[in-house]
Amino acid sequence: MRTPALNVGAKAALAVAAATLCVAGAIGVLVHRITAADQPATARDGLDQQLLGAADDHAAGRRTPARVDPPDLPAPVARAVRGGVRVTYLQSTVRRRCCGRRPRSQAGKYS
Repeated sequence: MRTPALNVGAKAALAVAAATLCVAGAIGVLVHRITAADQPATARDGLDQQLLGAADDHAAGRRTPARVDPPDLPAPVARAVRGGVRVTYLQSTVRRRCCGRRPRSQAGKYS
């Protein structure tokens, strides 16, 4: 007994479904990469605004929660700042487990 062959319409539907799957996957990867690239820039902009606000408060004599040379400042950041380089240090504090594996940490990245 022969197995039934797919007609032209079924083959076309499978081809369209496969192409759609490829396009959806590519769009998902692109969105993920764009979002991942945008997050540090957004964080840096917010931190810059906080820094400028704290500097304005300090210059006006107002109290501010900002700390000057905190003891828990990471060594690479301290060296860069003392060398006259402006840096933003982003540290991930999320420690969740997903699917039995620990996610890769972003701790220690600065630019």
